[in-house]
Amino acid sequence: MGGAGIKHWLLAAVAAAGCAWPGVAQASPSNGPFTRLAPARATWIAARPPVQPFLGFTHAERRELGAGGRVTRPIQWEPSEDVRLVGGVSYVVVHAPPEVVLRVLGDYARLKQVLPRTRRSKIVERRDGRAVVELEQGTSLVSATYSVVLERQGSTVRFWMDQTRPHGIQDTWGFFRAEPLDGRRSLVTVAALVDLGPGLARLLFEERVQQMILGTSDRLRTHVELPRFAEK
Repeated sequence: MGGAGIKHWLLAAVAAAGCAWPGVAQASPSNGPFTRLAPARATWIAARPPVQPFLGFTHAERRELGAGGRVTRPIQWEPSEDVRLVGGVSYVVVHAPPEVVLRVLGDYARLKQVLPRTRRSKIVERRDGRAVVELEQGTSLVSATYSVVLERQGSTVRFWMDQTRPHGIQDTWGFFRAEPLDGRRSLVTVAALVDLGPGLARLLFEERVQQMILGTSDRLRTHVELPRFAEK
C-alpha cells in the first residue's frame, strides 16, 4: 500500500474514531500556559457521535473480544523522509463500566501503573480540565522523558505531546475511549502513534515500542479489573 493509501486508511480508521489529522487547527484559551500547547503535527476535534459497539469488527474479532482477547490495527507510516509514525489501535472488553475505566485514566499521577515501561509519571501543570504530565519510559539502560497534555472529552481521554518542553522522542499523540456494552462491561479503545525521531533509537526500538502501544489496552484492563476498582 502506497503512502496515499495508508493515509486514506488512517483517516478512515483513526480519524473516524475521534482524532483530527495533524495540521488541523484547534482553538485554545486566549491566555495562560496552555496557549503554547497546540501540537505541531497533531490536534483534536470534537468527540464523534455515539456509534454501535462492535461496529466494524468481523465476526471472528467480535468472538475474540467476547472471549477476553484483544483486537489490534497496527500502523506504520512515513509521510516524509524525516517523519515515521508507528503504533496503532487496539480494542479490549473490560469488566467494568466506562466511568470506572475513565476514573482510572483520570488519575494522571498514577499513569505509570497503566502505561507499559513507564518508570515515572508526574503532573506538572493543570488548567481548564487539561493536565500536563511528565513521563519517563524505558528501562534502567535506555529511557526517554517527555510531557503530554491530557484532556477528557466525554468518554474519551485524548493526549498529545507538549513540544515546548524537553522531549526525548519526536512526537506522540492518541486517545483512550471507554464505551458501554452493558451494565457491567465496556469496550475500551487505545490508539497512539509515536515518532521516535531519526537515529539509532528508531532502528533498535521502533518495533518494540509498537508492540508496547498495542499491548497497553491489556495492561489497562488488568489494572481496572483489580479487586479494589471492581468493588468501587
